[in-house]
Amino acid sequence: MPFKPVILWTDALVFLLIAAVLALIWHVRRHEHLATSWRKVARSPSGMAAATVLAFFVVVGIADEALVVSA
Repeated sequence: MPFKPVILWTDALVFLLIAAVLALIWHVRRHEHLATSWRKVARSPSGMAAATVLAFFVVVGIADEALVVSA
């Protein structure tokens, strides 16, 4: 049986969102005034709690995309 990949528009949006976040990280690392602000957020307990929750949701979302694509 031949394999025919299909990319849904929702999948494309998830991959576009991942690319945008990576581009933002690259941009912030190149500008010291932005990096300083993000370091301050990373040192705060509430910032790290929010990052942990957000990272959990991102991992679940990417895993869901991977499972749907492979099914």
